[in-house]
Amino acid sequence: MAPRREETSFVVGLPLPQVWEVVSDTQHINQLVFGLSAGTVLERSAAKARVRGTFGVLAPEYDEYPWIFEVPRRYSNERVFTRGLLRRLANSCELEESEGGTRVRYALEVEGRGLVGGLAASVAIGRMRRGLARLQGLLSTMATSPLRGVAWPPANPWREETLARARPLIARLPSSPVIERLVEHIADATDADVARMRPFALATTWATPRQETLEVFLRAAHAGLLRLSWDLVCPACEGAVSVGHLKDLPANGHCTSCDVDFSTGFADNVEATFAPEPTVRPASRTVFCLGSPSSTRSWLAQRVLKPGEAITLELQLGPGRYRLQAAGVDSVATFDVGDDGEATVATTLAQRDGAATFSALPRVKAGAVALRIENADDVVRRVQLVHRAFASQAATAADVTALGLFRELFGQEVLAPDQHVSVGRMAILFTDLVGSTAMYERLGDASAYGLVRRHFDLLRGAITAHDGRIVKTVGDAVMASFDHPRDAVRAGLDCIRALRGLRGPDGGPSGLRLKVGVHAGSCLAIEANGSTDYFGRTVNVAARVESLARPDELVVSWAVLADEAAAAAVDAAVVAGATLERDRRQVKGVADEVEVVRLAPPEAP
Repeated sequence: MAPRREETSFVVGLPLPQVWEVVSDTQHINQLVFGLSAGTVLERSAAKARVRGTFGVLAPEYDEYPWIFEVPRRYSNERVFTRGLLRRLANSCELEESEGGTRVRYALEVEGRGLVGGLAASVAIGRMRRGLARLQGLLSTMATSPLRGVAWPPANPWREETLARARPLIARLPSSPVIERLVEHIADATDADVARMRPFALATTWATPRQETLEVFLRAAHAGLLRLSWDLVCPACEGAVSVGHLKDLPANGHCTSCDVDFSTGFADNVEATFAPEPTVRPASRTVFCLGSPSSTRSWLAQRVLKPGEAITLELQLGPGRYRLQAAGVDSVATFDVGDDGEATVATTLAQRDGAATFSALPRVKAGAVALRIENADDVVRRVQLVHRAFASQAATAADVTALGLFRELFGQEVLAPDQHVSVGRMAILFTDLVGSTAMYERLGDASAYGLVRRHFDLLRGAITAHDGRIVKTVGDAVMASFDHPRDAVRAGLDCIRALRGLRGPDGGPSGLRLKVGVHAGSCLAIEANGSTDYFGRTVNVAARVESLARPDELVVSWAVLADEAAAAAVDAAVVAGATLERDRRQVKGVADEVEVVRLAPPEAP
C-alpha cells in the first residue's frame, strides 16, 4: 500500500518561541492531545531505540530513529514498525514567522501493511487530524489569554483521590506557598511530570525560591508524601538512570543512546529527584518520543551526517558556552558566545591520531550565527549542538548532601563501604586547638575535657550556621565541608570568635586558641563509619594550609579566593577590622609553594 500523507498549516497569533514551547512538547501532545499511550523502551543503541506500547494494537512495537531538529524552527522523526498493521510513520513540524504571529506546518506520513494495514493507516491519519485540530484550538486559546499560558487537558483522572491521600501528610508540614504548589502539581500533572520532579526546575516554573523549594521537597519526602531518588545523568543527553539510595550509585556509567562512558560525580551528573509515594499517587517514568526536543532540552540541534556530508545550521545564540558532540565520539568542540567574535564559523569531524575529533571553533558573536559542520569521517555520525542546562536546573547530590536539613532528615543516606565518587568542587576546613595539653596539666582531666567538649559545640554551631557539615573530629581537630567557599571563610572566622568567647577577654583559665585553614577543589567521597568522608589532594592541601596558621588565625588558599563571593567575604572581614597578610610557603607533600592569605579577626571590645 502507498503511504498516506496528511499536511496541515495554520497561523496562530503568538510569537515563534512561545509556539515552539508548545509544539515541541511532544511528551504532552502525544498523551493529552493525540491520546497515545506511554511506551516501554526494550533496548537502545546510538542508532535507534526499540519501543513497545505507544500505538496499541495497530502497531505494538517499533524502532524509533534519532529525531532531527533545530530549536526553535523544526523537528522530524521516523518510526519503523516491527509488529502490527503499520509499517512506517514519519512526522515533521516547521515554524516560521508570519504576519499576525507564527505559521505552523505539520506533516504526517503513514504506511500500512497490505489492505488491512492501509485501513489502519487511515485510522491513524484520522486520529492525528483530530489531535492537530485540538492542538490548534489550544494555541488559539493561548493567543486570546496570553497571561494564562498553556492549558493542557486534565491529566490525572484520580485527582480527588490523590488529594484525599495527600491531605493527612500535608498536615505534618509547615504551611507555605511552595507546599501548596507542590500538592497542586502532584494532583494535576501527568504521570511523566510527577514521576521525576526536579525541585530547582519547578522553582523556576513556580517563581519560588530555589532553596526553600528544595527544603520543602526534602521535608515532604521525610513526611511520606514524596520519595527521594538519585539520578545518574548522562553528560551528553541528560538521560537518567535512577537508584533509591546513594549506596546504589555505580562508580561509572554508560549511555547506550550516546555510546559514551562517564564517571559518577556528585556535582557533575548525580541529581536528586522526587516522585509521589505510590500510596499517594502511583506514577512511573513513562516514555513519549524518546530523544525528542522536549526530552533533550539542552540540545539545540541534532542532525545525522553521512560520510562526506556537510550542513549549515542557522541559529540565534545567546551568550554562554556551547559544545558540539557526536554519538560514539569522546571529544567535543566547545566554544564561547559573547559580545564579540565571528558570525560564521565551521568545524570538521575527522580522524586525528586514531580518534574522531572536531576541529577547534573560534569565539562566536551572539545573535544570528551560521555554523557549518562537516563529517569527514568514514562512518555516519549523529551530531548535537548543546547548551547544557544541567548545572543550573539540577539539585545535584553535592547541593543536597551539603544541606544541614538533609543530614538531619536523611542521616542514613551514605555511600556503600567500597564505593567512592567525585563530589566536584567544595571547600574543606580544618581546625586545630592550641593549648589543650597545657590546659589538662593546669585544670585536671575532668575540667579540661569539659572545656574541649564545649569547644566542639561552639565550632559545630559556627559551621552549621554557614551551611557546613562536620565530617569528623580527630583528637582536638575538626574537619568540615562546605558547598561554597564563601561559607567556609565566614565559618572559619566565626569559629575563632566563638573560641575567644570561651576563654574570655583576659584569656581565661583555658588559654585555648584556634588555628583554622580553608582550601577548595575537587574531592572524592567515601563511606566511613556510617557517614560520608572525603579524601584526595584537596583534603591533603587543606590540612597543610591549616598547619600554616598561627593561633587565632584563619589561613585561606588562593584556590578559595578564586571564588568572587569568598574574596568578598575576606574583604568584608578586613573592613570589619581583621588584619590581612599575604604569604607563600612550601608545605609537605605539595610540589609547588602554596600561596595563602592570613586573616586575624579583631579582639572583641
